[in-house]
Amino acid sequence: LAGRLELRSGLDTLYVGAFAVAAAHFERLAARDTTDPASVVFQAGAYIWWAAARDSAEFERERIDSLLALAIARARAAPPGGGPTADFWRATALGYRARERELHGQSWGAAKDAKAMRDIYRRFLAADSTRVDCYLGLGVYHYGLARASALARLFAKIIGLGSGNAETGIRYMRRVAPEGDLAQVILRIINYVLA
Repeated sequence: LAGRLELRSGLDTLYVGAFAVAAAHFERLAARDTTDPASVVFQAGAYIWWAAARDSAEFERERIDSLLALAIARARAAPPGGGPTADFWRATALGYRARERELHGQSWGAAKDAKAMRDIYRRFLAADSTRVDCYLGLGVYHYGLARASALARLFAKIIGLGSGNAETGIRYMRRVAPEGDLAQVILRIINYVLA
């Protein structure tokens, strides 16, 4: 798998707005290790952030979908013994895919992916409470559900997603800042937005 320093370098590049450079960096990492889901997740993330900066839901949509599918497939194909880390990256890819599906009006698919992400992160934390990066995804999950429309919240309750809680979401996201690993980088932006 790509080293943390290489991933962090790409994330630092991404979050200063050098989207094309970051996407190319993660693409090189993904090509170097064709079993690594992390670099593919972040390559998709680079295009997601790039699309958001362009205010275009359609920018590189097919590429994003393809990259997230590849990341999920790589995580599922991880050899025995690589399971927990692979599960973390699968959950992260599912979280990104849930966001993309919601953005494109695919509420049912988004709900399924979000629930799967939540369940994986919860299992991960139950087994190892030091994996604080999981709280970023769980925080976004809680915050997003709490801020959804009344109809969306009702739908979420019916299918087992819960109702979310904005304060819990913010607390979870802020917990990552001092204790997290790779997710610390994204918290710079989230803390700025929430301030």
